[in-house]
Amino acid sequence: MTYLDNSATSYPKVPELGSVTSSFIQEPHGNPGRGINSNTTKSAKILQDLRIKASSLLGISNPLRVALVPSSTYAINTAIYSCITNIKNIAFVISPMEHNAVTRPLWKYKETMNFPVVISGGKGMLMDPVILRNNIQSLKDQGKNVVVIVTLSSNITGHVNNVTGISSICYETNSTLILDASQGAGSIGINVAGLKRLDYMAIPGHKGLMGPQGTGLLYVSPKSPVVPLILGGTGTGMYDKMTDVMPDILESGTLNLPGLVGLSYAIDYVASVTPQKLLTHKQNMCRIISTRLSKQPGIKAVTDPSFYNSGIYSFNIEGLDSQQVSGILDKDYGITVRGGFHCSPLGHLNLGTSNLGAVRVSPGAFTTEKEMQYACDSILHIVSIKDKY
Repeated sequence: MTYLDNSATSYPKVPELGSVTSSFIQEPHGNPGRGINSNTTKSAKILQDLRIKASSLLGISNPLRVALVPSSTYAINTAIYSCITNIKNIAFVISPMEHNAVTRPLWKYKETMNFPVVISGGKGMLMDPVILRNNIQSLKDQGKNVVVIVTLSSNITGHVNNVTGISSICYETNSTLILDASQGAGSIGINVAGLKRLDYMAIPGHKGLMGPQGTGLLYVSPKSPVVPLILGGTGTGMYDKMTDVMPDILESGTLNLPGLVGLSYAIDYVASVTPQKLLTHKQNMCRIISTRLSKQPGIKAVTDPSFYNSGIYSFNIEGLDSQQVSGILDKDYGITVRGGFHCSPLGHLNLGTSNLGAVRVSPGAFTTEKEMQYACDSILHIVSIKDKY
């Protein structure tokens, strides 16, 4: 199998990840915070070490501002809910490429709250800081308090947003900033301390960080409101009222400790290799497919190679549906890619690909040049015989 669907979930995982999580499950470990016996305190230390590692990788000064959550979708929903619960006269500005994890909660809450949602985009369907400033000012002139939500990298095209510039605009205009780092985290270097403003950041554990599924991180700045989606046991506090202390306020119930042990191990690997080297490798792999396919008759690129890219190349074969192409590559060539709309119908609407979606190729840390060349050969072969389909 040639696996090129790392934007959905990474594979292979980091070396020995399976044995690390398996060994952990076979040993006694308590439920963190539920008592002071040696097993529970050992588990609590594992989680605190994970927060420290994640904070070091992401430039976060206080590890206690990192909550361990089941997914980036959970994290994004928590950030949005915290904002709409605490910010009066709220309005949102989002990029044209946001994921359903952003748009679906916004459209749902908008049904009853009727707040403005402005889509702010520029070249490459990226959020342009100059246009963003104008959008924010227009909303502030209407008496609105603005929340900006932006993806670090489009999960359709791989184009990377100028988060530093966007953060500066949010700082200058006193606007809240939510960063969806689902695509790019682990490859694109993130330094929270170096950004002028960042209120929330959501990261999945199973994509660029190459950890297990069912794990994720939510960073919340010290000045940002926190409202949990669920309430329950945290192992701390003796009263029936939910604690308001980070990270406990966002960690009700039993955490996925085996998965988080795996994530901690995976972060060690990413840090040792360095995000920059991982990014360079993915970009080099994408360059192979971009070079070979970009000028071929019958192929229409969705990704623009002139933009800074997190390691994604999307395209369509004229006359074939993207899901159909994905199925052919899987069945006839043993190549795993993703066709369709990538949980981002808003992005495809703005790209003009709502009728077809796109075939997305996303190499990973362990993808080889041989695999990329084989994928190119296979795609070109499909183009040459597409009339049979």
